[in-house]
Amino acid sequence: ENLKTGWEQTAIFCDEDVRTSEPEEGSGLIVSLLAGQTANCSILNHSTTPILTITKENNTGGATLAPGAEVLYTITVSLSEEGGAAEDVKVTDLLPDGFKYKGGSWTASSNVNPGLVVPEPVYASPGVWSLGNMTPGETITLTLIAAISNDQQLGLYKDVAWAQGKSLAGSTVLAIANDPGDLDPGESNFVGTQVSI
Repeated sequence: ENLKTGWEQTAIFCDEDVRTSEPEEGSGLIVSLLAGQTANCSILNHSTTPILTITKENNTGGATLAPGAEVLYTITVSLSEEGGAAEDVKVTDLLPDGFKYKGGSWTASSNVNPGLVVPEPVYASPGVWSLGNMTPGETITLTLIAAISNDQQLGLYKDVAWAQGKSLAGSTVLAIANDPGDLDPGESNFVGTQVSI
């Protein structure tokens, strides 16, 4: 059996009256038949669980911004090489009150898919990005600019983002937070930044 990405062989066996042996390399079974003999063999597989991670950063560097300023956000979603492929990956991004997505300011790039096509996100509190299918080892980087309201009150404004996809078997997979800030990987499925006004 030639295994497909995202699947793992769990067992392979044939009828008891058929002579079998394991090959020197790879996963499989060598079946020896006599003339006119028929063999029934079974190969069992299961899908491997995708391992998604997500990070989010902004370009303020901790500086205090003035009302009317703009903030560049970067969201990164990665799929581990150890797990399977992920399908229908979506990122949900909730900006703070008074922060508005600047239409046309988005970018999306992949480290393994130069032809990546991601439609412009729809920000209707929250914003949703449709990334499509991801392959093991792939990292997709998203950027957007948000404009701060001209009459924004002084304070600390926090945002939050999360991502999810589906395994090849159809189960939902939530991305694990890999926040460079105050969250340790694996503690949460949510990432976020803060902006001081």
